[in-house]
Formats: sequence, C-alpha cells, structure tokens
Amino acid sequence: MKPHQGLDGQTSAQAANIELNLGSNKYFDLIKQSTTKPNFVNNLGKRI
Repeated sequence: MKPHQGLDGQTSAQAANIELNLGSNKYFDLIKQSTTKPNFVNNLGKRI
C-alpha cells in the first residue's frame, strides 16, 4: 500500500501484478477484502 524504493516506487502488489481494487480508504478496503474472500491457505488442498 506504500510505494517501495527498491521496487521503483511501486507497491508490492503492483510489482507482482496483483490488482487489489482498493478505493480511497485503502486500509479499510484491504481489511474488508481479507474477511470476505476465500482464504488461500485454507484452499491449498482443494482442486479446481
């Protein structure tokens, strides 16, 4: 959420090409998304 000097001013998500779709209140949106989306760790054993 904060630009990183080692990543040429990009955030970690931008450098990894991950679109988080955060609005103007980034911290709130990130917390809200973390509670509504499936947990990646819990789904590691599931097959698509």
